[in-house]
Amino acid sequence: MLYCGQLAGNLLNRSRFSYVLDNFGGGLLTPFNRHMPLVVIGGGVSGITVAVEAAASGVEVVLVEAGPVLGGRMLRTHQNYPKLNSSSSDLEMHLRRLRSNPRITVLTSADALSIDGVRGNFKVKVRLNPRYVKDNCTSCDKCAQVCPVEIDDQHNYSMQKTKAIFRIPGTGNSPAYTIDRSSCMGAECGKCVEVCGDRAIDMDEQPKEIVLASGSIVLATGWDPYDAAKIINLGFGRVPNVISNVMMERLVAADGPTGGKILRPSDRKEAKNIAFVQCAGSRDHEHLPYCSSICCLVSLKQATYVRDAYPDSRITVIYTDITNPCPGRYDKFLAKVIDDDKIKYMQGKVSMISEDADTDGVALSVNALRGVGCGVPTEIKADMAVLATGMVPKILSNVLREVMVLDKHGFMNPESQQEGIYITGTAKFPFDVTSSMLDATGTAIRTIQRIRQ
Repeated sequence: MLYCGQLAGNLLNRSRFSYVLDNFGGGLLTPFNRHMPLVVIGGGVSGITVAVEAAASGVEVVLVEAGPVLGGRMLRTHQNYPKLNSSSSDLEMHLRRLRSNPRITVLTSADALSIDGVRGNFKVKVRLNPRYVKDNCTSCDKCAQVCPVEIDDQHNYSMQKTKAIFRIPGTGNSPAYTIDRSSCMGAECGKCVEVCGDRAIDMDEQPKEIVLASGSIVLATGWDPYDAAKIINLGFGRVPNVISNVMMERLVAADGPTGGKILRPSDRKEAKNIAFVQCAGSRDHEHLPYCSSICCLVSLKQATYVRDAYPDSRITVIYTDITNPCPGRYDKFLAKVIDDDKIKYMQGKVSMISEDADTDGVALSVNALRGVGCGVPTEIKADMAVLATGMVPKILSNVLREVMVLDKHGFMNPESQQEGIYITGTAKFPFDVTSSMLDATGTAIRTIQRIRQ
C-alpha cells in the first residue's frame, strides 16, 4: 500500500500516472491515456470494495482517502454482526486483494478539493498532505517519548491522550508515524528531531496539489456519528459515565484506551451493569428525524461484549422499537441475543440521564411506552449508559458539497447526481458493513458497464 509520504515525492515521475495533470499549466505531463482511471473518493470498506472489484475487471483505479490509512470506521470497530467476527481480520482480507492488484493506486492523507468537468473528462483536484515523517522511520518510538505535547486521541474518540507525533493506527506490522502540525511546537521544540537517529523527520515538508484526469468518479465518503453532546437531556459530556456506541467499540478493543476491558470512564472500575439507550437523537425532529437502521443490532452486539467479559453482568436495553434492517439475514443473531435472560428489554423513552451521587454511576429516568406503569417515569440505575447515536453522512468539503445533490437528510441522492458520478455505501444511506459491501459491489458493476460503453 502506498502512503502519501511515498507518493508526494515520486508521483509525477512515474510513467503510469499519465492521468495526473500539470497543476500549474493545466496541461498533461505525459501523453493522455485514453483509458482514464476511475477515481474513488473515500477509503472505507465501500471505497475499498469498489476499487477492488473495478480493478479486477481491468479498470485502472485511483483510491483517494483523507485519513493516513485505509479502513474508515471499520478500523475502529471491534466485531461485525451477525457472526461476531473480527473487523480487523475482515478488513485485512480486503486490503490483501487491494495490495495485490497493480491497477490500484492509493493516495492517503489526500483531500479531494474539487471536481470539475463532465463524464469522460473529469478533473479532480487533490491535496496531498505531508506526514512529516519519512519512510526510513524505524518506529523506535523515541520521538513520541520525548514529545512534550499531548492531544486528544481521535482514533479512540478522545478517551485517552496521545502525543503530537504518534503511530498511525491501523498500520499493523509496518507501523508508520505522523505529526499533528496544528498542535506540534515545531522548531520551537525540535525534541523529536534531536532524538531521531535516522533523520526521518522533516518539519519543512509541504502539501502538494495534483489534478487527476478521470472518466468516472465514485463517492464513498462514509459517515460520522451524530454528535451526542447535542442531546442535552441524555448527559453526554455532562455525566462522566455516559458514552456513545462508537466509544463502546473502542473500549472493548485490545488496542483501545482500556486494553479491551469494559471500564467506566470516571474511575476505571468494571462496568457490569450497563444501560443501552436506543434512538439517542434518532427519530427525533430536533435531531435526526430518520432511523439509522443499524443502531439496534449494534447495541445487541455490544451487549454480547459485556456478557462475554462479565458473565454476571446485568444489561438493560431501553428501546422504542427493535429494528432489523435485513429480515432473514440477521434473524438468528437477533433471536439469540433477545433470548439471553440476563438482558432486560424495556420499551420506553429516556427523558433524562443524571449522575448517581451514591455510586458515581448513572440514573436514567424512563417513561415506559407500554405495560404496567406506562407513562409513569421509572428510575433505572447503572454503572454506565451507552447511547445508540445515529449515522450522519460525511461531506468532505464545501467545494464538493456544491457538486453533489443531497436529499432532505443530507445524504447524497444517487439518482440525481451528475452523469458519471456515482454514490455508494453510507454516503447515500445508513448501511451496516455487509450491506455497504453489497452496495459497493453493485456500484462497481454499474460503473464498469458505463465505462465500457
